[in-house]
Formats: sequence, structure tokens, C-alpha cells
Amino acid sequence: MSSKHLSRHYANKNLLLQIYSSKRYESTSSSVTIEANPEEPFRPKKTTKVVSPEDKKSHKVKIKNFFQKSPHLAAIKKHIPENYLALKRVTPPDNLYLIDSTVAKQAASYIIPGVRKNHDQIICETNAGLGLITSELLESGIKLVRLYEGCGEFKEYLKEKFKDFQGRIELFSKDIFLLHRYAYIDKQDNGSRVEQLLQGVPRKNWDDGPVMTIIGSFPNMNFVRFLMKSLVLQNFVVSLGRIQLYVFMRPRDFIVLTAGPHLNLHTYQRSSVIFNLFFNYELLEKFPREVFLPWQSLKSQQIRRYPGQIDNDQMYFVKINFKRNLPVAADNLLPFYSFVNQFFGRGTTKVIPVLEKWVPGCGLDIMLPKLKHKDYFKNMNIFTQFGELTPQQILSVFEETINHPHYEKSHFMNMIESHLAKTETIESCLDDNMPEKTADTSDTDHTL
Repeated sequence: MSSKHLSRHYANKNLLLQIYSSKRYESTSSSVTIEANPEEPFRPKKTTKVVSPEDKKSHKVKIKNFFQKSPHLAAIKKHIPENYLALKRVTPPDNLYLIDSTVAKQAASYIIPGVRKNHDQIICETNAGLGLITSELLESGIKLVRLYEGCGEFKEYLKEKFKDFQGRIELFSKDIFLLHRYAYIDKQDNGSRVEQLLQGVPRKNWDDGPVMTIIGSFPNMNFVRFLMKSLVLQNFVVSLGRIQLYVFMRPRDFIVLTAGPHLNLHTYQRSSVIFNLFFNYELLEKFPREVFLPWQSLKSQQIRRYPGQIDNDQMYFVKINFKRNLPVAADNLLPFYSFVNQFFGRGTTKVIPVLEKWVPGCGLDIMLPKLKHKDYFKNMNIFTQFGELTPQQILSVFEETINHPHYEKSHFMNMIESHLAKTETIESCLDDNMPEKTADTSDTDHTL
């Protein structure tokens, strides 16, 4: 390097040192003036998040104000166990309880006309809590209501509340929405919890009316997934006949179950395909989330994990029924269930390449279908993904696949048998293998 270049180099270096060692440093990214210390690295000051006065209030203050603003709510607070008044900060709640009698009256106005049409069935409320909906049903003339309640404090309250309704109330000490959990535990210890919970449920043909109407609040989608598997395997409550549900559920769960390819692939899932094909549903009403306990923090609601949520301050009241005429023959229920679970994935799996691996030669039939279909995806090609197809179109692809001559001897048949074994063992718990709170079945039910 020449002497000219060296002198210029050192001049620039000295200039930089002078700027760095100056007493004050003007930040270019903000208007804040920061003292410079040449011995310490520069650290910009943290900005303070603006929090509204309402958000600064503690949960205890918020829950107190909530009950005080409505006299009919303040009167029932003493009957609610303390743990349901606390805030669920980390994990979603296992149970949700309705505490507003006005909401119960509105919900009952949808339920009563539906259950009066079918007399030979069990009408029940699970996670009954304060028994608000049951009160409306009894007052409307429903002869018998079964209550499922796992909380000891609420169970004692229900016994006292309905002591004058002798012979019209049955009280069971478990939550029927946890039927999948009890089924799993029964397999471990050869118990009879499921049988006891379903005792008295009539058996009907699938074309007849429902054998059971279940009313309650969904804390998650596990019970719906359990019904899907029960339909496929033709066991548990589905083996008795069709059931119908009147449930309060989170908007996110409703959107996932009813989703289609018009929504993003994070929302459109395998359960969406099965639900849309096998169930009828109707959104009846929306109610405030705050009238269901316990409340949840934003972390517990898992907002970041499931972006794009709507109506986080609401609960949807939904009627759900098994379809009277299923679009899949009974012999093909398990193959179709395995087909969706194996191949849909996250919706990005390419239809033809993956199916060619399992049933060689079926790709041409999928692109140029041989059967007649209600709905078939237009312009099917080797790049088409499962997430682009509607549930009905996925069913059409399945029908073309099993109609292919190589289907019976394909690897897909082995996969179905493997999936059946897995479904009947490990997956029976539906990723919910938490231990049962009480294993005592001696007080499974009470009749008042």
C-alpha cells in the first residue's frame, strides 16, 4: 500500500474514532439521544408497551366486576367451585361450564323442538354444572333428563337443586365427552365405564331417529374425533344408532371442522374432510365467551399457534347430526378413513404421485375417471394437491382408486390392516392419555 493510501486510511480511522468517542450519540432509528460509552457496546433503550387500564386489572377484579354487573349472576357465584373462577393461564380447560340462565333459556329454545320429535331416546346434559339447561328442559315437559357431571361440588349442588324432580333426573358421576378416555382405560383394566355410561340407551336402525341427544360445551374437538373413529369401527355409542349434539364450541374448532379448500391449509385438515362428509351441522347462535367458566388467557387460547382466528370472545352454539345416508358404504368406511389420514397430510401431498406408489397404475384413472361422480376436480394433473380438493372430490378420487384392478393386491390393503390395529390400541386415546381423576366406578350413576 502506498504512503498516500496509508495516510488516507489512518485519517478515516481517526475520524471514525472521534465520532464514536463523542460525548453524545444521535440514534438514526429513533429520536432518543443516548450517552455513548466507547468501552460498552451500544444498546438501544427498550420501548415500553402501552397497556390499557382495563388490561391492567387483575383477573380477580375482572371476575368480581363481571358477577356484580348482573344480579342473576351474582346470586349463583357462591355455588361455583373456586378452581373454575381462576384463570387458565397456560393450557386450555378440560371442561367448560355455562353460568348464565338467560343464555340457557335461549339455547333451550333451539333444543326443545328438536328433542320432542323423537321420544324414544336418552336426552342428557354433560358438564351440567349448575343444571341451567336441564331446568329449562324439565319445565318444558321433558319427562327424563340424564346429567353427566364429574365435579363433586357441582354434583352435590345438582342433587339438592333437583331433589323435587323424583324419577325425572338421572345423575352420572362422569363426563360423557371423555368417553374416548374411559374407553382407553377400559381396555387397560377390562373395566366397564363405557357400558355403564351408555346404559339404558336404546338400539335403533341407522335410518331411525337419534338414540341419544347430548347437550354440553366442547372444550376441544376430541369427542368429535372419537365419534368419527366410532363410526368407522362401528363400536361404542355409534353401534346403537345415530346421535345428535347441541353443543357450545370454540369458533376455531367450528371453522376447522367445516373448512374446505377455500381456506388456508392450516385450517383445512383431515378432520374437516371426514366431518363434512359424515355429519350435518347448523350454526344456531353465538354467545359471549365470558358466560362460560373458566376463562382463558391469550396464551391458553393458543392464538399464535392458530393465526387468523375470529370471534375469540364468542362461543358458537351448533347442532350436529350424523347423516342419515352416509356417502360411503359400510365396508369402505375404514379404507376411506385410512385413505384420508394417510394421504391428506397437511394438504400439500400431490395426489397422483403418492397414489401411484400405493396402487400402481391408478394415476391414469384419477386423471381420466371411469366412474360417474357427483363432483370431480377439473384439470386433475400430477401437480394437483389434496388440499385443493373438496371433501366430495377427495371421496371421488378414493372411489377411482379402489375401483382399480390393482387395488386388492396393493400395499394400500396392508396399510388399512396396520391402521386398524393402531386405531384399536394406541390411537384409541386420541392423543389424550391423561390419567383418569378417579378410577372408582361404584358411584357411576344415581337416580333422583
